[in-house]
Amino acid sequence: MNLLKKTLFILYTKDESQHFGADAGWLDNVRWSPRVSVLFDGQGGTVLTNLQMYYADDCYTNLPAPFLLDSLFGGWWTTPDGQGVEVYNGMLVPPANHTLYARWLSANEVLNSPVDLLWTLGGGAMWFAQTNEVKQGIASMQSGSIGNNQQTQTPVPVPFTWIDNFYPGLSDTSAYEAIASGRGINQRPVWESYVAGLNPTNPLSQFIANIRVSNDIRLILWPPDIYPDRIYTVWGKTNLADTVWGPTNADSRFFKVKVEMP
Repeated sequence: MNLLKKTLFILYTKDESQHFGADAGWLDNVRWSPRVSVLFDGQGGTVLTNLQMYYADDCYTNLPAPFLLDSLFGGWWTTPDGQGVEVYNGMLVPPANHTLYARWLSANEVLNSPVDLLWTLGGGAMWFAQTNEVKQGIASMQSGSIGNNQQTQTPVPVPFTWIDNFYPGLSDTSAYEAIASGRGINQRPVWESYVAGLNPTNPLSQFIANIRVSNDIRLILWPPDIYPDRIYTVWGKTNLADTVWGPTNADSRFFKVKVEMP
């Protein structure tokens, strides 16, 4: 018994000169297309529809979406070890019956992927896995709304995303390190500009403290002031020739402002 059934497609053109017979016409083409059975092996997961029929040389459609607790579905593959060929909607169906195997990724396996792994969620937002926690026995992943959490190895680490705002188009870690370690157009090391909240591509962007007197009270001001994202300490001295800066007091005439990360 031949289980590989065949379906006959007849394409024809109506002959308008014939006025009898419901399907009178000319036979143009005949194509034999075997029906192929595809078995979906969930590899431990639940598959609601584990058998589907396709026509050979047509495309896969409506591939089922299996479920496995604490795991992320990694697609349908031609071998059970996930090392074959991944199959997805739109690919051509081969002419023989076959089995496709689900691939599963655990939460920890996803988190241990490269740090710049990107997830595309609704709306096209880029996400990456930050933490893995267990809530009521179910592993969950918390995502952050940035696409890259890498940073430089400078005295103060600078996030790659901050550098991208001023130096777009960098493609590898060494380029980010070179930018962060070098000087910007404002003649300050770029990593220092990050700490001070400056624009390294603007020569006028400088961290300068100013003294303003209001109602006989001296005020020390410094733009930009991005507290609480930075911590500021004001030091003073009476004589500029003094070698030691100390806490400011009524006798202080000279001042300096230190900015650092929290």
